[in-house]
Amino acid sequence: MFDQYTFRVSRVSPEVLLIAACAYTALPGHEWEPRSRVCSPNAFSIDTERGYSVREARVGEWEQSLPMEGEKEMDDPVRRETKRDLAKPRFLQGIPIDPSQGRGGADFEGYTYRGQEFRRRGDWIASLIFASSEDGKLVVLAGVDKRKLPKYGFLGDTLNGGAYGLVTLDIFDSSPSRRVAALDIDSHINVNVARRRMSLVNSRWLAIGLDVGLRKILLLDFKPLGEPK
Repeated sequence: MFDQYTFRVSRVSPEVLLIAACAYTALPGHEWEPRSRVCSPNAFSIDTERGYSVREARVGEWEQSLPMEGEKEMDDPVRRETKRDLAKPRFLQGIPIDPSQGRGGADFEGYTYRGQEFRRRGDWIASLIFASSEDGKLVVLAGVDKRKLPKYGFLGDTLNGGAYGLVTLDIFDSSPSRRVAALDIDSHINVNVARRRMSLVNSRWLAIGLDVGLRKILLLDFKPLGEPK
């Protein structure tokens, strides 16, 4: 089952974003090998210059488009880290700010990145995950509201308790003093599943999947003011 998105940009126009659904899976007969990423046979085009109109991609359009370098899903970063990510200097990696000072058992307050501290909105946010665009311009913290408990007597916690939970997103433009958006999103699915459907595409686009079947998406466009539409 597809559980994440992947993106490309049209060769014809940098304003046209292409999107497909993907998943990591072991191919039949190759279960002992590292999992491969497989994607849906169809893709969709979003024209961000013309009212964000959506259509199914034409034959060959996906194959002829340009891969998006450095896109990151907002799930467990260990799951998506590559050798290239791990080879970056610590200055260019998100380093957790641990209030327990190494004693363990506490939620991260935020992350240090490029010499700056990007922090959560409050201690009610748990399971904080960090991602930044390749150019370091857009920084995203994806957490979980640990106050969001099940309504109908379900036993569990906010991370692993079932098909519910509230994902928190804090989005910064280059600096902790420039928080450009703060969102609380309830997709009515498990928070870890929901974060797998959220992607930092690049320093302009953040895509948020709104359902388990990858049929609904909220696309946030952080195109700088003053640039031509």
